[in-house]
Amino acid sequence: MVINTGLPYIIGEQYFPEHQTGLDLFGSRSYTNYRVGYHLTVSNGRGGAEAQQDQDEKFAFGGRIEVELPWGLRIGGSYYRGRYTGLPPALGAKSQTYLEATYGGDAQFDLGGLRVQGEVIVHDRHSESASAASLGTDLRDFGAYALVGYRFHRLWNVMPFLFYEHILPSEFLPSETLIARILGLNFRPSSSITFKATVNQIKFEGRGVLQGTTWETIGQAAWVF
Repeated sequence: MVINTGLPYIIGEQYFPEHQTGLDLFGSRSYTNYRVGYHLTVSNGRGGAEAQQDQDEKFAFGGRIEVELPWGLRIGGSYYRGRYTGLPPALGAKSQTYLEATYGGDAQFDLGGLRVQGEVIVHDRHSESASAASLGTDLRDFGAYALVGYRFHRLWNVMPFLFYEHILPSEFLPSETLIARILGLNFRPSSSITFKATVNQIKFEGRGVLQGTTWETIGQAAWVF
């Protein structure tokens, strides 16, 4: 369930792949006071045609473990490692290639109408090109966000929420540091209709093409057919 008007930056950038072509071994086991779930994945990795073919014949591996406690807390950790191979830009040219590894942790707490959730993700990239490596192309993206909100049983089940996100992108576009602070309202008049409104403060700091603070307001309506 997406409470905000958009996905957090670290989710939208797909530091963890949104989809993979491969195998997923998953399961869960319940104990007296908690439940443990897991995923183990083997896939083609990412690239220009990952859904159709394995361009480099290199597997990517990933995994996730999640613990759910009876009093509303769920915590998890995820990992992904593989090689990205893009499509050749021209006949006879080499594809863009780099190794990547992503790891992160997340937590969610629900108690009545209260929702608290957060996530931290680190994404590392390492070029396999000798010429590129000489320029120091090892890159690291870091991001974290936190959200707290409370769902009331009135005013279309309104949920006021606060959202905070801190991003340190490896390539300073649009800036070296991005900080987002968002105040929003999430209305759910029915299970299939949601209305959202937010006031967003976005700060751009350090090196990059953008500097300073911007403000924006966003309204959104979503429904399920």
